[in-house]
Amino acid sequence: MRHRGSDVGGTDLEAVAAFYTTVLHGMAIQSRDGATRAQLQAVISRARSAWDSVVDTRSAS
Repeated sequence: MRHRGSDVGGTDLEAVAAFYTTVLHGMAIQSRDGATRAQLQAVISRARSAWDSVVDTRSAS
């Protein structure tokens, strides 16, 4: 079932999920190894900034 706002054009949603899962796993490793909160928040900021690049919203209605 599709929900309003879930149309992301021709985006490969499995690839998007794999990308962000990889980011999260990397953050978990960095956290375990002593990354600071600020360092992890910087990663989050960049991952959020990447959204438009990894999701094709141009053909969404």
